Amino acid sequence: MNELVDFSAVQYAVIEALQTEADCERFVIAYRSEQSLHDVIAEPCIIAFGFSSREEAGSGCEGLHFGCSRLEANSDGNGSREN
Repeated sequence: MNELVDFSAVQYAVIEALQTEADCERFVIAYRSEQSLHDVIAEPCIIAFGFSSREEAGSGCEGLHFGCSRLEANSDGNGSREN
């Protein structure tokens, strides 16, 4: 399996996993297309998506709390709230 990976097509999303009723954990994952992200991750668990780097994804969600609105990165890489 010698497949080349095109890292320029990779984007990052922040997802949230509920550990207990009062505790959750967020982490950043890489994905190639929004469809593939939605195919494997349940919609309510996707907190933010569309970031061009892991660092942007991590910093783009600082201060957000469980149950808040999702974010989608703008073309300039800054997250914006989605209503």
